Amino acid sequence: MRFSDGYTFEADGLLFGTGFRLSLPWLSKEIAETIGHDGSHLDLHDHTFHPDLPGLAFLGLYDLIGPYFPVLELQARWIAYCLAGQLPLPSPETMRAGVEKARAMRSGPPSLAMHVAALMFARNAGVEPDLAAWPELQRPLLFGPLSPVSFRLDGPDADLNAPVKMRMAAAAFGAIQDDCFTPEEDSLRRLVGPRATRTAA
Repeated sequence: MRFSDGYTFEADGLLFGTGFRLSLPWLSKEIAETIGHDGSHLDLHDHTFHPDLPGLAFLGLYDLIGPYFPVLELQARWIAYCLAGQLPLPSPETMRAGVEKARAMRSGPPSLAMHVAALMFARNAGVEPDLAAWPELQRPLLFGPLSPVSFRLDGPDADLNAPVKMRMAAAAFGAIQDDCFTPEEDSLRRLVGPRATRTAA
């Protein structure tokens, strides 16, 4: 086997660890039963909180399609804001509805798409980018790579340099080189709603 830096290694075989099994042996039996842990699923509100377990949050325990780190950062920020009192915890009623939703999803697809998870946690943390507030960044926000700095434009822990960093991230992937929407992008952008199309040039 040869790596990109020239290093070679004689391997007997390659093992692709593409499966997903939730192994949480440190949980007490009571907590495992409360969250419905069966080795594949957890019954939690938005994969994070349970109404009967105050002060406890779970991070990253879902089968994600795509890179984990941008999503983990958003979930960790939501948890930190709630536990620090910067944001209110979801109400017990909201959490119970979320737990019921998690139970209902057990028969559905086992994996969670990265962009779906990122937007859910960003909305919960109050850091979802506002397209109307950033008309000059709509193309990278809608069609560029999903990078952590995209969620530092607004809200707690906003970064004043986020717009520049976001453009750099989009350009680094070769995805967004200018602000001109392609015809296909323009059609898709209109699906977002009038806020996006009204403010974009």
